[in-house]
Amino acid sequence: MSQLAGQVDSVRIFESEGSSEGTKVRELAHVTDASVVMKEPTSWAVDAVLDGLSAKLAKTDQLSEKTQHLDRIIEAASAGTDAHKAIAERAEAYKQKLEGLQAPERERAAPRRSDDGYGL
Repeated sequence: MSQLAGQVDSVRIFESEGSSEGTKVRELAHVTDASVVMKEPTSWAVDAVLDGLSAKLAKTDQLSEKTQHLDRIIEAASAGTDAHKAIAERAEAYKQKLEGLQAPERERAAPRRSDDGYGL
């Protein structure tokens, strides 16, 4: 399922409860390229969403796309267990690192020769 989730634009995860006569189906998550909605997250649903988003993250080399995927990973992982929340924290740290790479480097003034001996 995670391989398929990494290849499509929208994924809805459902879970069924009850017997065949009284089966109730509930939506656990809806993931698109623009958003993640964890309606009734179970641990396995969060894992499935994270697997799909991680596959998309690994496929792109564009920094802006990586940060978008990381935003969705953070949102999905934050809805899960403590282990998932630790993933959210690591994703946030990685996102900040990537954002640092996107920021334009500050231009430094070219070194100047001075009487102090620089440039000898």
